[in-house]
Amino acid sequence: MIRDARRHSPRAVLACAALLACLGCEGDGGAATAPPPPKPARPLEVIRSAQAPAPIGPYSQALAYGQLVFCSGQLPMPADSKELKDATIEEATAQALENLKAVLAAAGCAPGDVVKTTVFLRDLDDFQGMNAVYARFFGEHKPARSTVQAARLPAGARVEIECIAVRRGEGHEP
Repeated sequence: MIRDARRHSPRAVLACAALLACLGCEGDGGAATAPPPPKPARPLEVIRSAQAPAPIGPYSQALAYGQLVFCSGQLPMPADSKELKDATIEEATAQALENLKAVLAAAGCAPGDVVKTTVFLRDLDDFQGMNAVYARFFGEHKPARSTVQAARLPAGARVEIECIAVRRGEGHEP
């Protein structure tokens, strides 16, 4: 709770108020009140697609929590192979994005439902090639994105791409 808003900037006060509202807390001006009773936990839904490679470790291809879908990083590996498809960064990016598209489809989403991606590159010098394929894949839709160079990616891959998407339609309301 914000005990004394006068000591904080207006922006900080608004950010804290928004966070409290998002968490279901009501501003009480600092008065001591009992916290609201906990809401029942919403179950996590495990998302699987046979059209994307099976996880190579103890994780899920994706998890859904209500409308939100959290997709694990996808490597440039076809679902029916254990070999990377990454002779070029363009080929690798296209395969990783196709795998991501398959996982999204299993969750009832499409690339246009993606709100955030993170792209991990083995070598940031590959950015231009990755970016060209990425731009074609998403078209006019431009999700928020972070791109980072990673010292080492699983299986020695050149690229790995993860995302967060929002499911639309009935049955996915918060």
